[in-house]
Amino acid sequence: MKKNFIDVVTSLAKDIAAEYSCSLVDVEYKKEGRDKILRVYAEKLDDRISLDDLSNISKSLSDAIDTCEEAQTEENYILEVSSPGVNRVLKSPDDYIRFSGEKVDVSLYENMNGAKKFTAQLNGYNAENNSLSFQIPEGIAEIQLDKISKICLHFEF
Repeated sequence: MKKNFIDVVTSLAKDIAAEYSCSLVDVEYKKEGRDKILRVYAEKLDDRISLDDLSNISKSLSDAIDTCEEAQTEENYILEVSSPGVNRVLKSPDDYIRFSGEKVDVSLYENMNGAKKFTAQLNGYNAENNSLSFQIPEGIAEIQLDKISKICLHFEF
């Protein structure tokens, strides 16, 4: 049985990022306009990732995908390797724990106190309830993850 393309690329990218003292943040494969984009996000936990790091990961990953039979696909795509950026999306429990105490932008599926979007301090992650806790002007808000459509680090320009 052939493995899922994203799973294979994720495994390859994780190992390749580690070769350059980086860690894999996320892999996306989606249609944008007429093109399919395979977007890989990597970072350094103890330093800023450089353009050389991203270029090296891109070249190595491209070569690995080309030579890995399980990573072959009939679709043409554009490979992009990038840092997650200053307003990175938080997606995993590790992200929620790591960025606890940081200011975040939250988008909800439904209104809460008359708004679907708000900025607040992320207080923490509750694995038992699968929820996040936020410091909002009214006090503490605990919101189930399935009610949150997106959460990003807040960046003030």
